[in-house]
Amino acid sequence: MGILTGAELHILTKESIDDPMLCSNYFKKNKLTIVTLPPLYCKQLELPTMRYIITAGSASDENLVNAVKSKGLYINAYGPTEDTVCTTYYLHDSLKTYNRIPIGRPLVNHQVYIMKDNQLCPIGMPGELRICGFGVAEQYLNREELTENKFVNNPFGEGRMYCSGDLARWLPDGNIDFMGRIDKQVKIRGYRIELEEISNTLM
Repeated sequence: MGILTGAELHILTKESIDDPMLCSNYFKKNKLTIVTLPPLYCKQLELPTMRYIITAGSASDENLVNAVKSKGLYINAYGPTEDTVCTTYYLHDSLKTYNRIPIGRPLVNHQVYIMKDNQLCPIGMPGELRICGFGVAEQYLNREELTENKFVNNPFGEGRMYCSGDLARWLPDGNIDFMGRIDKQVKIRGYRIELEEISNTLM
């Protein structure tokens, strides 16, 4: 994405990523203007002033927003790998307050639906976040049963609908409130962890 828009793309070494101070110094030395980071990792850094600070991979919070909002425009992004990583984004508005930092609105060429029992949820009612649009994958490689469960026909138009397993609700202002999972999956530092797989292995 950066290269296509004429930007310079920096991919840090594992050594730099493992040391927050090295990472922070790299940002300053190379005068980076846009970064995308997991929220928990972002909290560990001393960020220089930038154009955009984007977090994604797990839930953001007010403490993080307060720490970075003076360093540049803050965006909280959301998106599973199955939708080419990014689905929605929220550009922080200092005039609004929320219990949780929203994940915003769908990107262009994406449609997001919040559904329960295959019915659309009204504003404020929690349901599963489902995704249609340009970035949705076709299937899981060599996982037919999982593909059938997660990639279904789009009842509202053409193409496939991805059932994310994420719990969310529409807010009155049109943003989406991410509320967790409808199953027992958790995220640790942006990695998906299936608790039932761990339980089965222990048993």
